[in-house]
Amino acid sequence: MKRTKSIPGSIKFKAALERIKGEKTLVELSREYGVHPNTLLKGKLTLLEKGAELLEPPKQREDPGSAFVIWNSSSAKRRSKSRS
Repeated sequence: MKRTKSIPGSIKFKAALERIKGEKTLVELSREYGVHPNTLLKGKLTLLEKGAELLEPPKQREDPGSAFVIWNSSSAKRRSKSRS
């Protein structure tokens, strides 16, 4: 089975920001960044939900890595199933 490629967080972040701006379509961004459209949709939602947390003072943050965990949870589940 073909292993899915790992997309760096910086690429996901840039693509999600551009998606929020709305200047390009989902398909255009997907092709430009080499990211599946579903990844862009998840990234946009995560950024909108967790973005405010990133601007909170460190003591008030829940877990600094929580946004990353949510972003990558679906791909980790797929990898663990394929290794079984």
